[in-house]
Amino acid sequence: MKVVRKSAKITMKYEKVAFLKVHKAGSSTAQNIFLRYGYSRNLMFVLPKVRKGHYDNVISQGTSLNEDNIVPPSKNKTFDILCCHVLYNRKAFQKYVPGKTAYIGIVREPFEQFLSTLKYFRPPYIFKNIKELNPVLKYLQNPMKYEKAYSYTNNRMALEFDFPRHLFTNYTRKESQAYLSKIDNEFHFVIIMDYFMESIVMMRRILGWNVKDVLFLKKNSAKKYWFIGHRYRNLYERFAKLDYDLYNFFYRRLWEQIRLEGINFQLELEYFKNLRQEVEDYCVKEVTMENPYLVPVSLWNVAFNVTRGDCTLLMMGEADFVSLVRKRQSKNDSKRR
Repeated sequence: MKVVRKSAKITMKYEKVAFLKVHKAGSSTAQNIFLRYGYSRNLMFVLPKVRKGHYDNVISQGTSLNEDNIVPPSKNKTFDILCCHVLYNRKAFQKYVPGKTAYIGIVREPFEQFLSTLKYFRPPYIFKNIKELNPVLKYLQNPMKYEKAYSYTNNRMALEFDFPRHLFTNYTRKESQAYLSKIDNEFHFVIIMDYFMESIVMMRRILGWNVKDVLFLKKNSAKKYWFIGHRYRNLYERFAKLDYDLYNFFYRRLWEQIRLEGINFQLELEYFKNLRQEVEDYCVKEVTMENPYLVPVSLWNVAFNVTRGDCTLLMMGEADFVSLVRKRQSKNDSKRR
C-alpha cells in the first residue's frame, strides 16, 4: 500500500496531545517530552486513579479510558495531555481529550519489541511452563500452543492500537490493511522508535513546537539477549503478522513524510543530534556547573537556556514525574474548591 503524505510545514500549533504509550517501544523516552511540555505550561493531564494492585502511572493495561480508571478533570476544565499507558479507542480518546488534539503513537521493530518484553516481563508461560534448555526457541516454533489470545507477546503493539480482536486468531492481510487505513487518518504522527531522532524532529514540525520542547534523554534502555539471529526473527515474523503490518506501514509513512520536507530536514536533524548531546553532557556530566546552558539562535529556534531545573525534569523517571503532576493537579484542584 503506497503512503502519500502532505508536507508537515507548519500551519497550526497543537497544544493538546493524546499519546498512545505502547509497552516496550521506547515510549518512556517519548513520554517525558509530553510530560515536560504539559508540566511547564500547567496543562491538565489525564491521570490514572490510584488503585490497589495497579501501578500509579498506568491507566490500564487491558482497556481504554473510562470513568473507573482515570481521575476526573477539575471543575469546568478539560484534559490537555494524555501520555500514560492505556489501550487506544478512538471514541474514548475523543471523549476525554476533545478539541484540536494531536494524536501521536509509537511503534518499534516487532522482534526488538518482543525481546524487550521478554527481558522486562519474563512471561511465565515461556520461562516457567516450557521445560526446555531454550524455552524461547521452543515457544517460537509454536507460539499458540503456549500463548493467550491477548498478552504481552501476541502482537502487543497491534492490541494497544485497537486492531480488531478476531484478527489475532484469524489473520487476513486485507482486514489488517483496512484497519491501518483507518488509523492512518486518525493519528497525526507515529514515532518509529528505531529512528527516534528522525521521528522527534519530524514530530516537532508537525506539532509546531519549539526545539526545547522536544529535547530528551534516553529512558529505560536495557541490554539485549545474546541469542538474536535470523532463525528467531523469521519464526517471530511468521507469528506477529499484525505487529509487522503496523510497523511497516508507519515506517513507510515516516520516510515519505521526511522526503517531502526536503534537504532542510536533514540540516535540522544534524543540528538537533548535536544539540541533544550537548544538553545531555550538561545535565549528566557537568553536574557541578550551576549556570544555565545557553543555546544560541539557529534556523530552527530562538535562543533559550537549559537550566538545572530543566535537567531535573529531563532525567526524571516516569513514576516520579507522574507523581509530581498528580500532586500539582490535586493542589490546584483544592484551590479551586
